[in-house]
Amino acid sequence: MHKSHTSRASVPARPPRPPIVRVISISRAPSPRLLQALTPFGLAVSRTPVRRAPQPALRALLTLCRNTKGVIAITGDSGSGKSTLLRQLAPRLRTMRRRVLLVRSLKTPMHGRTLADTIKGPLPTALALLARCGLADATLLPRSPRELSDGQRTRLALALALSRRAHVLLIDEFASVLDRVTARAVCLSVATAIRRDKRLLIVATAHTDVLAWLSPDVIVRCNAACISVEGTQHDRSRPRITHAA
Repeated sequence: MHKSHTSRASVPARPPRPPIVRVISISRAPSPRLLQALTPFGLAVSRTPVRRAPQPALRALLTLCRNTKGVIAITGDSGSGKSTLLRQLAPRLRTMRRRVLLVRSLKTPMHGRTLADTIKGPLPTALALLARCGLADATLLPRSPRELSDGQRTRLALALALSRRAHVLLIDEFASVLDRVTARAVCLSVATAIRRDKRLLIVATAHTDVLAWLSPDVIVRCNAACISVEGTQHDRSRPRITHAA
């Protein structure tokens, strides 16, 4: 009996688990490794479906897209649903018999041709488009995309998107990796070109400074509670419409 008592006493007690202080919602099943990593911090996970924009907000946006030429900006904090809303809009806009281009990222790696050969079409038009996106330096023309900096590749990806001549161009993370001086110049130039060509540019961005530079005709604000669609000072005739998520 004495030995049995000694062996039980030698087993170390399991430390108590920390209390759960916060539950994080995720869209996929958590792995055992993730659960093990979160436990010491008092965190747990709850699986929820991917958040989608409410149908009234989508209908209001589609109506605005049908009647708007210029710029629509979707803004909000990271994780507020900007990218999801952009992806939901693209297929619905295609049903309007418009050429629609969705650019999920301006970080796509590019290979091969020199900068002068990348943009198709007449050379003066291609050079003007490169200049509009902040690539007016002639010393860049002999370089291949892989020889450019990250910011220059981002601007080249934007120039390629603009060259596609889509009626509606949707770009996620617009100007997010550019330094703010370059971002301002690109925003002003691109917005001017979009309005001159009577096209529609829809951008998603978490940077509020972009709103001042793009002067959007419509601002869509996303947060955890709602999605609001509103006209700006450039179109005061358009009433503000708010839809709870």
